[in-house]
Amino acid sequence: MFPVTQKDAMNIKVTVELKLNKSVDVSMDMIDSDNVLIGDPVKVTFKIKNNSDKVRNVDVMVTAKVVAYTGVPGTQVKQLKDGVSLQPGQESYLYLNINPTDYLDKLVDMAMMRMHALARVVETNQVYCEVDDFRLKKPDIIITAPESVVVGEEFIVRAEFKNPLQKPLTRGEFTVEGPGLQKPLEIICRESIAPGEVVKVSSDKLTAKKPGERVLIVTFDSLELSDLADDADILVKPA
Repeated sequence: MFPVTQKDAMNIKVTVELKLNKSVDVSMDMIDSDNVLIGDPVKVTFKIKNNSDKVRNVDVMVTAKVVAYTGVPGTQVKQLKDGVSLQPGQESYLYLNINPTDYLDKLVDMAMMRMHALARVVETNQVYCEVDDFRLKKPDIIITAPESVVVGEEFIVRAEFKNPLQKPLTRGEFTVEGPGLQKPLEIICRESIAPGEVVKVSSDKLTAKKPGERVLIVTFDSLELSDLADDADILVKPA
């Protein structure tokens, strides 16, 4: 089974608006950050606009939770509860700011989070509900390998990435799978990887055994950051 790479990052958005009577005159929308790198702050914006000619009072609750890849919600990360009074034609914004320290120790599986917004207009009972699941982006592993080799030819694979967290990565380990390997090659990082440090590793000499198009997969895991994965294509030519 191949690991999931950044190319498979997930973003699912569901919006429901309940019209409990005929008066629906407040527009609302939740806007969260796209392509947030793990270790960076997350900002969620809730936009409200009063399209009526009367004052509207809106109660808003925005909740952030971690979520498993199966869709099962987990630990709450942070919550915003607020109310806003809007004059006719007025537009207003509420913000939920999530710091890395709020979520890093709570993430599971594929570093996914769920934003859930629930709002109600007091005067009309208009109800707005929005759920947005998204995956925090993990750093890319930069793979350096030949585009093509000949059967029996030796080659070396190099890999690197930058630690995006504000804390060291400990017990780090790269795994290389691909042509010339009878079993996955494990490269253990002997020292911790400092915040912002670029870690670089090289494989032993590999030798491709069979011709054809092959995929080289490099993964990285540590106690603090796991499930990094990227791949590169290698064409193995007949001797």
